[in-house]
Amino acid sequence: VGRRRRWLIGWLEERGDPVHLAAPSLAAAKQIHARALRAGVPTSHPLLAKHLLFHLAVLRAPPLRYAVAVLSRLLPHGPLDPFPLNTVHRIAAGSFRPCVALELHRRRLAPPDTHTYPSLLQACSRLLALREGECLHTEAAKNGFVQNSPVHLYGACGLFESVHKVFDEMPVHGQNLVSWNSMLNSFAANGRPNEVLTVFREMLGVNFAPDGVTIVSVLTACAEIGALALGRRVHVYAEKVVLVDNSHVSNALINLYAKCGIVNDARLI
Repeated sequence: VGRRRRWLIGWLEERGDPVHLAAPSLAAAKQIHARALRAGVPTSHPLLAKHLLFHLAVLRAPPLRYAVAVLSRLLPHGPLDPFPLNTVHRIAAGSFRPCVALELHRRRLAPPDTHTYPSLLQACSRLLALREGECLHTEAAKNGFVQNSPVHLYGACGLFESVHKVFDEMPVHGQNLVSWNSMLNSFAANGRPNEVLTVFREMLGVNFAPDGVTIVSVLTACAEIGALALGRRVHVYAEKVVLVDNSHVSNALINLYAKCGIVNDARLI
């Protein structure tokens, strides 16, 4: 058993960071876990836990209970590294129980880092937990972590003035394409097409190149208010940068032309 245990730990160490592993899956995680147990390597071994959680996190529907069980085995063995906790935060935030991410954070199991707050704020957005989200936003800013997630949180809660305020308070280097798209999405998802187009013009004014997410938000806004001319210009841009092959963009174009009564153009998409 001792020899098998040394071999397995060496095998994991040789592979280094689990992000470099190919085709992670639940089956692969269970295979590693079973091999470890047979070799006498406990789930509380940090390297084993790291590999298991990575395999779980990239699944389409990660098993939250399994991830929490792996994390719980690490807790009695001294200070926790942020990686496993952040990974379980991310799994929980995208699951049917986003509250688990917030419950774990309240226990202060590991020091936060730059990967901690996006998942927590995502959980708040899904739960519409505005007060807790505001506290997390304040905590993130206090710890020096500038995030795009508060934009999405305030947008989900319909607090559009706060969306603008958070965005405007970001340092210039923090205003990236993700933050612009977050603001666009918050308006588009809440039926504010005029604001979408206003933000889009501001975005172009500071030389940010739109991507597929941007185009979908703008086309949706154009469809809502019947801005066919602008929608056609956006269509031309999407063709120029080869975004029309994106299924979300093509669906948004069909929606635009159909709502504007240009059925023939909709059929051509």
